[in-house]
Amino acid sequence: MTAQRFFRRYFLTGIGLILLFLVANGVMLLGLSMAIDRVSAFRAPLDELAACVQAEGGGYRVRQAEITALLEGSGLPWAMVLDAEGGVVWSWQLPPSLCLDYTAADVARFSRWYLEDYPVLERVLDGGGLLVVAGDKDRLVRLGLSNLMSLGGVRTMLYGGLGIVAANLLLVVALFWRSTRRMEQSAAPLMEGIGKIAAGQPAALPETGELAPVQKALNRVSAQMARRDAARAEWINGISHDVRTPLSVILGYAGTLAADPALPPAARQQAGMICAQGERLRDLIRDLNLVSQLEYSMQPLQWRHLDPVELARGVLSELLNGGLDSRYVLELQTAGREDTIEGDPALLARALENLVRNSIRHNPGGCTVTVTVDREPETCRFTVQDDGVGMTAAAMERANAGQFEAAQSGAQHGFGLRLVYGIAAAHGGTMACRPVRPTGLEVTITLPAARARDGTAPA
Repeated sequence: MTAQRFFRRYFLTGIGLILLFLVANGVMLLGLSMAIDRVSAFRAPLDELAACVQAEGGGYRVRQAEITALLEGSGLPWAMVLDAEGGVVWSWQLPPSLCLDYTAADVARFSRWYLEDYPVLERVLDGGGLLVVAGDKDRLVRLGLSNLMSLGGVRTMLYGGLGIVAANLLLVVALFWRSTRRMEQSAAPLMEGIGKIAAGQPAALPETGELAPVQKALNRVSAQMARRDAARAEWINGISHDVRTPLSVILGYAGTLAADPALPPAARQQAGMICAQGERLRDLIRDLNLVSQLEYSMQPLQWRHLDPVELARGVLSELLNGGLDSRYVLELQTAGREDTIEGDPALLARALENLVRNSIRHNPGGCTVTVTVDREPETCRFTVQDDGVGMTAAAMERANAGQFEAAQSGAQHGFGLRLVYGIAAAHGGTMACRPVRPTGLEVTITLPAARARDGTAPA
């Protein structure tokens, strides 16, 4: 379905809803009109009454029996006949309060309104006279110039009109809700899929509903991303495997040369530098593999109960025993309660080691690195702080947001922090960087003290 067909469909749906709205209103108005006509219509037999009054010799002759029967049968309270001058020449049950002479102005007023609170109807007679019949003032009201309606009919019209307005509102709300609900049902999986794809996760959307073409396109994008990620992980794994063997050979021969007393000191020193850089390259390859496995959930966590203080102490001891330069000072501080946490000891030790080595690597002039373990009831914080050169504000902002692409292209701390970020996320925790005054960097890993009951890290 193209975009043009998609929006044409919505346009036609809107036209259909408008037509449905108009038809519903027409049906309601017709029903109201029939109800009003049934309960309130009042039609005085003016033609029959006028036929009973005949002009004769300058006056009028009334067939009394016939007109009386018609008036009583119609339920009219009274009637009268006025001559051309406005005088009453005949009357039936005329109330005493009414006068017997009317001017043209009086006739004009009561023909359009009421006569002593009585709604009246008129019919012009031959010879210029006027037949006036009254309706029940307690039951009828005037509508227009020639219609009388009962009070019940007025109430029906009023309440019916209000009912139609209410029905229109309900109909609009119902149609709007139905349209919104259909759009929500179609858009909710779509939005969820977009969110997953934006987060780098695979998405499998149902290819049904009004947005099926868009969902199919997103499924294709998700499949392409999955194939690309799989190819990337396979490539990294292959490169790491291919590099590992020649690197081992290089390290072996360089170590032999560095330990050979027959070589000049300068040559032995150069061989030692080759060993050091080879070890660094091996660590980078190992970190690259681990980052890839964490990103694609290929690294299963070995959950254990562990003592965070002992974990940090072990990492620092290993670094100190590895021949750390005297320009670097490592310190361990503890705070909070003494208790165990749940996590993968190897990965957490790797994260702490990376943070400490980052501080050492990026401060060749020496620095003090302080590792603080703060154990709280629900969380455990590992903080690694140094007083070295620190980190740029832009790189720190990207690292806190989990954006390491720019960092990989040359910014300091980038790859090591990416690995630490992935390990913290795998444990359901977070990593945060902040500057230290006057100089330095502080990186804090905050972890939940225990994993969730389903065996995964808490979200």
